[in-house]
This record gives sequence, structure tokens and C-alpha cells, in this order.
Amino acid sequence: MAKYSVTYSCGHEGEVQLYGKGSERERKLEWLAEQDCPTCEKAAREARNAKANAAAAQANASAGLPALQGSDKQIAWAETIRAQFIPGLQAKRAEVQSKATDENAALVTQAVDMIQSIIDEQSASYWIDSRDLEKAEVLIMRKMRKS
Repeated sequence: MAKYSVTYSCGHEGEVQLYGKGSERERKLEWLAEQDCPTCEKAAREARNAKANAAAAQANASAGLPALQGSDKQIAWAETIRAQFIPGLQAKRAEVQSKATDENAALVTQAVDMIQSIIDEQSASYWIDSRDLEKAEVLIMRKMRKS
């Protein structure tokens, strides 16, 4: 175990603690010198996230989706998550509507209303809690279980 001084690609200097063989430590130091310092990396990541969140919020507003409720940080994150789910939900709603017949009209209406209630969900925490779901169908099934 040893502490080393490293100059990052952004020009900042820092101290790192490295373990292992000397050759591995040297390799790690070379790699670190090609990276931004942790502070600059965090700032860049936050800037990327803010840009993506703003674009998603604009797209959601343009699509006529309701405003989300929660803290500013929750809303920013949830806008991006919601923007990823909406196309799948809209496609599923259209698919269900296309299968409507006189015999299943009531069931189709109920399914469309449920999908629409997901699309209209205003809780930022709902979208954040749903972020790990892979597809809109899973979101729909989750809503059905709660109904």
C-alpha cells in the first residue's frame, strides 16, 4: 500500500492510495493521468444529466403530459425516466385499442383507461421507483396488480 501523487488530464492534482504489485500501480497511475479528476468527472456527469433531464422535460411538456410533483431533483430525474416509458405505453395503448370489438369493448376501455392513468401519473417518485422495469408491459402489469 502506498500513496501516489497524480496529475489528471484536467490539470488538477490529487493523491491516490494504490495496492498491489509495482507494475500494476504504475499502470493504474498512467490510466489515472488520462482521466479527469473525481471533481471534474462529477461536474461533467451532472452537466450531462441536467441536459438530458431538460430535454426530457421539454419533450414531455410538448407531448402534453402533466407536470410532475416532487422535489426539484426528483422531478428532473423522473422526467427522463418517464420519457423512456411513454413511447412504449402509447404503443401498447394503440395496440389494445386496435383489438377492440363489440364483444370486448368494456374490457378494452378499462385497459386503455388503466394505461392512460399510468401515462398521466404525476408523482415523480412513482417514475423513479419504476425506473428499473424494462418494458411498458411490466409497468402495466404492476398497475393491474395494485388495482
